[in-house]
Amino acid sequence: MAFLKHHHKPFKEAAGIDVLDWRTESVENEINFQMLDFSQPGTKSKAQYDTLTTIAVLHHVGNTNDQISLFLGNLKSAMNPKGRLIVEEDVILPFDEIRNNAKYKFETDKKSGESKKKGDLSPPF
Repeated sequence: MAFLKHHHKPFKEAAGIDVLDWRTESVENEINFQMLDFSQPGTKSKAQYDTLTTIAVLHHVGNTNDQISLFLGNLKSAMNPKGRLIVEEDVILPFDEIRNNAKYKFETDKKSGESKKKGDLSPPF
């Protein structure tokens, strides 16, 4: 966040919300911070922001629609009415699940064949 504030002058405010206060002393006064757990009922933000990002968060929230809905509903309290939510979430399937799914198997076999034609023997993922 400090990088964004420094290198992107239109940035008016950088803030963080997390279940732990991860700030170092060097940025403690540069970043507004709230320690909140949006996966808990009734959790609301004190401030609203134009853009929120979650990076590798949703898989920690839970695996039911109710858990995800609760999290996103509480997260909405931190967004301006016309705000944006950017979600980045990696999905890594176990190898057996990939090999046992016909579509995934086809895609990985296809990529593997393309790699072998080029002399690359590494797996496609």
